[in-house]
Amino acid sequence: MRRWDRDRLRSTLVVVIGLLLLVNLVALGGFREDEATTALGTFGGDDGTATSTDPAGDGSGPGTAEPGTPGGPSVDGAVDPAAPGSGPSTPSTPGAQSTAPGTRQGTPTSLGPNSQGVTDTTITVGITWIDPASAGPVATALGADPQYEAPTGDPKAQAQAVVDHVNRNGGIAGRTVKPIYHRYDLANALTNERAAKAEEEMCARYTQDNKVFAMVPIVAYTGSLLDCANRTRTAFLAVSSGEQVVDAARYSQVQDVWYRPNWMLAERHGAVMAEELAQGGFFGPGARIGVLYPDVPAAHNGVSKGLEPALAAAGLKIDAKVAYPDLLDSPWTTYAQTFKDKRITHVLFAIGGSSLPVGFFMRAASSQQYEPRYGIASDHQADIIAQNAPRDQLNGIVLVGWDPINDRGQARAERDGPSSTGDAECRQVMKAAGQPFNGGYYCDSLFLLKKALEGSATVNLRTLRTGIEGMGDRFSSAQTWSTRFGPNRHDGLGGVRRYNFDGGCGCFVYASPVRGI
Repeated sequence: MRRWDRDRLRSTLVVVIGLLLLVNLVALGGFREDEATTALGTFGGDDGTATSTDPAGDGSGPGTAEPGTPGGPSVDGAVDPAAPGSGPSTPSTPGAQSTAPGTRQGTPTSLGPNSQGVTDTTITVGITWIDPASAGPVATALGADPQYEAPTGDPKAQAQAVVDHVNRNGGIAGRTVKPIYHRYDLANALTNERAAKAEEEMCARYTQDNKVFAMVPIVAYTGSLLDCANRTRTAFLAVSSGEQVVDAARYSQVQDVWYRPNWMLAERHGAVMAEELAQGGFFGPGARIGVLYPDVPAAHNGVSKGLEPALAAAGLKIDAKVAYPDLLDSPWTTYAQTFKDKRITHVLFAIGGSSLPVGFFMRAASSQQYEPRYGIASDHQADIIAQNAPRDQLNGIVLVGWDPINDRGQARAERDGPSSTGDAECRQVMKAAGQPFNGGYYCDSLFLLKKALEGSATVNLRTLRTGIEGMGDRFSSAQTWSTRFGPNRHDGLGGVRRYNFDGGCGCFVYASPVRGI
């Protein structure tokens, strides 16, 4: 495979890179083909044939299962002071969504009619799956070996395994989950035009061809699908790095439908990163700080309204900023030279979604014998950096992390053991289905719906919001250590920890306990 400086990737691939690691593997170089296959195996392969519970092969068939708090403001502005519900089902695996103290019990108060996609016995959810058969042609187009083979595993089967598991354990609000599957071709990410068109197709499938209650897009970074969800009043469960970066301004537009259990709004991301690095002693006396971030409004706000004020509170300031407009055509050598000339000692990468900007800058810095200390976060896919960056650039690098797979790598995360009861439950679901360990995208989305709507006789956007905002820290994510929701807090990440790079293992190792945020 070609190295960083020889690949001609489209910048719009960054988000899908974050999801499947495919473009990262190609762009960063240094991966053997077997390593690429292992990493991509998180999502696996699917020949497109139907499962036994989806005879049409398009998600129109039902699942195989037996059907069986105080909240913030609702969608229509009313307040539900105490919406009680009936008792929970009994899960069959550790960490299933059982009722914690304070969960709603009893007979629910009338909260209006059920939403679209909801009947007395079923709840319809749109689920996107990425077709790994499209990985080979895309990898070839990006300069990988033309003999590239799609990885093993089956993402659609993984999603169906979670659907079946939820249905076996009482469904969602006593209703059988009915999945509507939508196939996503990786080639859609090659241009903004194709990506937007793909999101329009998802919109039509989930809101016109089928009336779903909630959608799990997996890849929706242009913002088109989120606009669609908001316009059609469809719950939008953002659970992967393939989603649009959302800041406070964007959130204010979509808060009635948007939920992300394992991530942060851009401003909170910046503040948490600065606080964690400062508290960990990352910045020494005389530190001169440079920051790089994508040239998009959400990232600008993450820096100016999150990172910068938090640094100022710690007595620090930013000495140089770069908002890069394009990954490939941006002058990374110039950026590195500028930071070197300004005597920048600490380089921070603000909210991103890919390892590519880190890799490009490090390579340019290494060629100039410039070796600052780096601060990165989980969204920069630290393990990819650890395996591929020039060794001279990794000395003293610190990671603010919350995603063990991206932080430690899939194999190490699996050996480390579950990060939460939700993670343990998801691993068991995958194992029982004969699927490889994965990052829990499908688990997080369906488990969140199940937990939030537990005991609700009525299912609509109002009861979903009331349930999620009233959960506090009771939802156990399959992708991170802890979560915390609350009134008007729909970005649920609840804890982070620091990692240091260990040259012995060539990996990031834990350097602090989890800190609640």
